[in-house]
Amino acid sequence: GHPKVVVVQQDLSDLDSIDKSVQELKAAGIVVDVLINNAGLAPINWQLTKQGFDVAMGVNHFGTAHLTLQLNEQGLLSHGPLKSSTR
Repeated sequence: GHPKVVVVQQDLSDLDSIDKSVQELKAAGIVVDVLINNAGLAPINWQLTKQGFDVAMGVNHFGTAHLTLQLNEQGLLSHGPLKSSTR
């Protein structure tokens, strides 16, 4: 059989939207096997996100980091929790 594909709408410029999409995945019992954070927004005009960040920084960095952290905290990464180590 083919793997199950689930589409969840999300706005990487809105941390609330990210939280909502992660909760939708959790409610559906979905775990993420592969996550590629490849946002590359370069707006022509300066804008702010709903939370008041510069939109490029909000989407390209804060949004993708928030998504990854939320998936990790909710146990939705198939390989287990992310671990960080410093040496």
